[in-house]
Amino acid sequence: MGEPLSIVKLYHNLGVDPETGIYQFEDYNNDGEIDRKDRQWIVQTAPKFYGGLGNTIKYKNWTLNAFLNFKKQSASDLTFNARSPGSLTNQHVSVLNRWQGVGDQAGIQRYITSLADFNARLAFSNDFDSSRRYTDASFIRLRSVSLSYDLPKDLVSGFNASIYLQGQNLFFLYSNSRNADAEQVLEGTRMPLLRQLTLGLQLGF
Repeated sequence: MGEPLSIVKLYHNLGVDPETGIYQFEDYNNDGEIDRKDRQWIVQTAPKFYGGLGNTIKYKNWTLNAFLNFKKQSASDLTFNARSPGSLTNQHVSVLNRWQGVGDQAGIQRYITSLADFNARLAFSNDFDSSRRYTDASFIRLRSVSLSYDLPKDLVSGFNASIYLQGQNLFFLYSNSRNADAEQVLEGTRMPLLRQLTLGLQLGF
């Protein structure tokens, strides 16, 4: 009660046990079992803050416009939809660094081929709802830049004309996200926003 609808309650993934190669989770109630009562790790998926900053610079016939936008947030990362091995789905290249032998320090637990390995299968299942699937998805993005030149009046008598070059979704000045696009955070599977470059002529009568 009293919590925002945008939070998710998760298992706290403590990493891979270097001896067993299986994910470990925080046992909040210390009962020796990991169950739904231990989903106490809270992630706020609504942005903490967001905004933008724009500026226009004019010099003689030249005009430069630039706009930045930013967002502070946590969101699912590109492993959010990654299924357990043998589930007929593509796997991210990071699985190549999974645990493979005693003493390995790995971020992904060992892969299994046998349904009899109950502990490993249970750990995979719990990991789908764990803190490991979420990450800092904050970013600062150069959203748009436009450079235009107003043609001299003696060249275009009777109307106004300008030539412009405009870019959209150019690049990130800051991003920790492993997704294809830090702004597209839904389950880490959306394609990035298209980068666009436009060269044009604007006429005014």
